[in-house]
Amino acid sequence: MAFLKFIDKEGADSFMSGTVQFKQIKKYLKTEQNKCVGKYDEFECKFHTTKYETPQGIPIQFNITANRECVNYALCLYHLDNKRNTDRITEMFEFGDWVVKIDDEQEFGRRIKSGAAKNKYVIYDRDILYYRDKSIEDEIKVMDLMTQGLDYISFAKMEEIFSYQNEYRFVVVDETENKETIRFDIGCLKDIATIMSKNEFLDVCKL
Repeated sequence: MAFLKFIDKEGADSFMSGTVQFKQIKKYLKTEQNKCVGKYDEFECKFHTTKYETPQGIPIQFNITANRECVNYALCLYHLDNKRNTDRITEMFEFGDWVVKIDDEQEFGRRIKSGAAKNKYVIYDRDILYYRDKSIEDEIKVMDLMTQGLDYISFAKMEEIFSYQNEYRFVVVDETENKETIRFDIGCLKDIATIMSKNEFLDVCKL
């Protein structure tokens, strides 16, 4: 249906003009810790489960970490579709009081990929796979995801804490520099997106 970007006014104006910013994924830990108290993801770029035990019954914390964590950069969006619960969408305003609503998902994705290619970046995109800590079925889904490459671990997050974010993620892989952010231009978005304040968005969506 649509992508939503929850952001501050300055960032929203920049985004609408066509400047997209990808932040180093591990830096999101600090952002979430500062803005979403108690919700930051200490297992970002990892798969984590506590369901295993030693033969003696001692719990084991099992983690799988991507080997290119430091050079993965993400653009995170809320995926407004018919598949996910939107009951907690107002919590997304923790990330900013303005919303950019992208009505044409396919065209936006095409522009992102074109911009990445022009800048010689490798890019992946998909919905976040939310997994439950002790679910063997979800562990299998994560393992299947990683068969596409270890960088795909960036698309796995714990369901209990983060599924309300309904996240769709574009991930850029850059092995040449260790920047905090990557920016490039994809052209003005006014033909496929609108910008709204928090109050305007809530009024339009009747939430």
